[in-house]
Amino acid sequence: SWSEASAAPGLMEADQALRAGAFEPGVRALRSGENRPPLWVYFSLLVPEGLPESWVLEVEPPLLDRIDLYHRTDEGVIFKQVAGDAVPFEERARHFRNPAFNLTLAPGMHEVFLRVATEGQLAAEVTLWRAERFEAYVQRDALAYGAYFGIVLLAIFANLAKWLGHREPVYGAFFLAVAL
Repeated sequence: SWSEASAAPGLMEADQALRAGAFEPGVRALRSGENRPPLWVYFSLLVPEGLPESWVLEVEPPLLDRIDLYHRTDEGVIFKQVAGDAVPFEERARHFRNPAFNLTLAPGMHEVFLRVATEGQLAAEVTLWRAERFEAYVQRDALAYGAYFGIVLLAIFANLAKWLGHREPVYGAFFLAVAL
């Protein structure tokens, strides 16, 4: 990881800092919890033959303001994606509550730079998923949220019905407490 010193460095400055040895090894800085300038994270991936090419890089928590992902392939082609809670939802690569990026990882060497900027405290966790496993995770997550809110709505309407039918204040109070 490397913290920006200048006002708005881009990928070229981050790459120069990496080549000069300015990046600190490890992920300790992703859990610093401090208000700090934007942080750059670098990692490389050597993808062997036989693995799927579709991957998803998820960054938690969803409250990070802006995350720029730069993916450089063996051929030197650079792909850029942007996510974060300050980025309009329709401009994100994946429509999910956490910032998530699509990666196509053909066999060979890949370099990934992440620039993480936030006004609040910096704490991030990065997970690389196979695309089909990420989709299954998203579906399970949506099902769990749906079941939770379904139970809450059931409790609200059950107590409303009891209050309307029996006119007992405790049901009305519970209805108002849960509904609000």
